[in-house]
Amino acid sequence: MSDPIFWSNVQVKVGATHATALTITAISKANPAVVSYTGTDPVNGDFIILPDTAGMVELKNRVFRVANVVGASNTLELEGENSTNYTTFISGTAVPVATFDSMTTVQDINASGGDPEFADVTTIHDQIRRRVPTVFSPSSYTFGCIFDPGDAAMKRLVAITKSRTPEAVVFTFSDGAQFVFYAYAAASGAPTGSAQEVVKTNVSLESQGLPNVYG
Repeated sequence: MSDPIFWSNVQVKVGATHATALTITAISKANPAVVSYTGTDPVNGDFIILPDTAGMVELKNRVFRVANVVGASNTLELEGENSTNYTTFISGTAVPVATFDSMTTVQDINASGGDPEFADVTTIHDQIRRRVPTVFSPSSYTFGCIFDPGDAAMKRLVAITKSRTPEAVVFTFSDGAQFVFYAYAAASGAPTGSAQEVVKTNVSLESQGLPNVYG
């Protein structure tokens, strides 16, 4: 077992600006998935959002770390993503995240959701009920933050709350591991708390696709 990771020296970043979207022309069924595209080459280690993938729906509304960019052939790999058994790609775009705003006021975080729903496929011939997982409930993350109206990330979260625009979110832990997802924000910026305690404000993020974890 590797050493445990602590909630200390953790960076939480929210996408702030985007580069021009890439037009995806193909995505291979392979391990890892290889994306063919037209547009400006991203850089290895960049994050891209796939917000509107048609056909290969397993990739829709997810954030990926880019690897093995080959500018001569306009291809890149979705790091660690095995698309071998995915449905066939039809069309879509990839949106590179150009800059992030760092959250600097988080004191606590709670996660919920991510649970499967099941379809009952039991027949009259079965003795044990059989259920097949179908969709998952969205994962939700709630932050308690110190109230700081000047914090750049908080301003960004309030802005995307008002515009109802999902955004890339990246947790980077002290050992370099990263947890990334695409989420809507609920952040009013309103202060809350109790007497003689620090003034806080609450932020909720609800993921729109499965997350990715990078070691």
